[in-house]
Amino acid sequence: MDYASVSTLGKQIFHTDNNGLNWLYSASLMAVVVSSLPAIYLMESHGVTGSWSVMAIATVSNVIGCWLRWLSVVHESYVVALLSSIVLGFAGAGVIVSIVPLAEHNFPKETRTLATTIAVQMNYLGWCLSSVIVPANSNTKTELGSMLFTQAILISFSILFFSMFHRPLPSWCCKHNSGSSSESDRLVPGGEDQRDNNHHNSNNDGLAHHFKQMSTLLFNRQFMVQCLCFSMLGGISFALPAVQDELFLEVGLPQKYTKWTNLSFLATGVLTGLIIGGVFHYKNIAPDDFYSMFTIRLLFGICTLSLSGLAVLASFAADMSNNAVFGLALILMAISGGCSLGFVGIALPQAVHIARPVSEVYSASSVEWLLQIWGVVFAQWCAGSGGGGGGSSNVTGPSPSEVTHNGGFVICAASCGVAFFLLLFFGSNTHCNGSSNQAAREVIE
Repeated sequence: MDYASVSTLGKQIFHTDNNGLNWLYSASLMAVVVSSLPAIYLMESHGVTGSWSVMAIATVSNVIGCWLRWLSVVHESYVVALLSSIVLGFAGAGVIVSIVPLAEHNFPKETRTLATTIAVQMNYLGWCLSSVIVPANSNTKTELGSMLFTQAILISFSILFFSMFHRPLPSWCCKHNSGSSSESDRLVPGGEDQRDNNHHNSNNDGLAHHFKQMSTLLFNRQFMVQCLCFSMLGGISFALPAVQDELFLEVGLPQKYTKWTNLSFLATGVLTGLIIGGVFHYKNIAPDDFYSMFTIRLLFGICTLSLSGLAVLASFAADMSNNAVFGLALILMAISGGCSLGFVGIALPQAVHIARPVSEVYSASSVEWLLQIWGVVFAQWCAGSGGGGGGSSNVTGPSPSEVTHNGGFVICAASCGVAFFLLLFFGSNTHCNGSSNQAAREVIE
């Protein structure tokens, strides 16, 4: 996102076009897709050692990626920039496979949704801060290089912090539980999750255990519907901030405005996610509660409307003033961000619940894994949907006579609508029936 938030400058530094710049973001998502598979294996097969290894690799990769980011700008090297994105993808893989297990193993049942939400939204908060800090301090190549150098110095301290504070699967954190009678939520004396023990006892099966877990997910219809819908909207939320500069530039809105539309999208998403997580915690709304799926469906519906509004705005922007377009875009992007980013914290526990008795490492990571793929698809699809203005490096944007219709928002709105329809009529937060759940347990065991 260092490059996407200053797209015009990025294209000048790396001597590339919009398509090349978008691949600097998409390459990172693709690296997450590939590297998350071995990360899942380590997390599930090697317990404490695997958890430590995954986060250690992620931390080191994040530091290396930051330094490569700086070098890419100093040497104006597109290849180094692409390499930095790939390395940062390795760090991203460690994050996506660890968020839900962190909550599941370290917090009692009644606080897991809130813990998951906070972990998710803190990730987005960093994204939000970068959307302000990078454009504000990167008007020239020298300024961008200085900002990335400072960033690399600060991020390098994370290796020290990791060695000092990382505590994988501490047994003392889960000694107090909600008292649920569900077998998947019971804790045995000593604070260890019985479900976690069952999983690690299954490691004698080797790869067969992992294939059984994944095959059980594939035959869980409710999970597959939720996984598809959650990942699709999540992919939109990942892609839109990466391409919104280009989409708005093509309808005549210059970058001095788009940095604020990007901020509104991300900031509202973080705030909405934290508020929803707090309400769910305060009201003790569990994933199997009616209001859990109702809230998710409501957010999907509102997001479909707001993205449709952006598509309509893009169609009529040529006949409107920049101030009018900016005002409406700011509101619609805020609503879209609030829904598409804010739902993730409650959606992941929902997917984990419906996938029981499959390990949360597999169920949550499957949603995040497919989300990255959708992120690549939407980033490339939306970026290539314009009529021809996308390659321009004009900072002030094209004149009204040069503006061409851009279908990027139409793609996002239509895709969100499909996900909303599937979730509304085919999604559920309850298992299909008791026998299918029992069959799933027998397969895993």
